Amino acid sequence: MAYQLVNTGLINYQLDNKSKKSLVSKTFLELFTEEYIFLAKIAKLIKIGYRTLITYLAEKEIYPVAH
Repeated sequence: MAYQLVNTGLINYQLDNKSKKSLVSKTFLELFTEEYIFLAKIAKLIKIGYRTLITYLAEKEIYPVAH
């Protein structure tokens, strides 16, 4: 999931020069969770299926940034 969020530009990362790995800091994750919520979490809270929620939101012209 983090890979997809980094590739879409929703989470920033830092490149570790030594290992050449992309690293996501705790600060970036905290900033993300302040702004976004996962559809699965909403679906669970309101006790409906994930796909049902996507359909409902699409009817309201609300679309997920990633799924």
